[in-house]
Amino acid sequence: TSRTIREDVAAASATGAEALRAEGRWSDRSRSSWGRSGEPMTMNLRSQLGEQPVDVIETLFACHDRMRRAARQAERLATEPGVPEGEVREGAASLVAYFRVALPQHQADEDLSIRPRLHEIDVPLETREALAQMSEQHVRFERELEDVLPLWEALARDGSRLAAMPSWFGAVATRLREELEEHLALEEETIYPAVRHYLSADSEAVILREMRGRRRQYESELRLLQPDARV
Repeated sequence: TSRTIREDVAAASATGAEALRAEGRWSDRSRSSWGRSGEPMTMNLRSQLGEQPVDVIETLFACHDRMRRAARQAERLATEPGVPEGEVREGAASLVAYFRVALPQHQADEDLSIRPRLHEIDVPLETREALAQMSEQHVRFERELEDVLPLWEALARDGSRLAAMPSWFGAVATRLREELEEHLALEEETIYPAVRHYLSADSEAVILREMRGRRRQYESELRLLQPDARV
């Protein structure tokens, strides 16, 4: 017997994207690099700017890949001893570029393009609650980043200042990574399956156009922020 959309979303919430991927109805994102050690201290965000998103969910998962790398990078910068000053500068500049420019664009995708469209239709209460929780967490991340962004900006100017960072620098970076991972799980296990199964192809096409527009703005802002840096 065929399952209802509500049952599809419940299955995805219970077992994550794998429940739908097994049925060939979920866009496959390789997670082989998550948690990998030995990553470079900088992220090459700009190399991906020219890539046009081809699918809403695929693009959102790609954003989450970059978010996880940025969070791990922030923790490494704050806790790993012996990082050369040049790498500290480049890594901090990369974090500034990501969290000041790229992350707000991704959050806008979710708060301005996805959340309103899901609210317009009859989605389950748990999805509505997840959407509210998602936006509340976005606001909380903005407040928390207000404390660390100035420190990353200082390190981007002078890597030797790493030893003079406040005692809470490492703990904040670790907490940020942990909270982001919890946040991403909420979206991947509850909200993204609802997008795929409740929104029409026309709605997803409109969302995709909006996301592309934000990425054009993202590219412009990133180049203004760091015209020559490898970020």
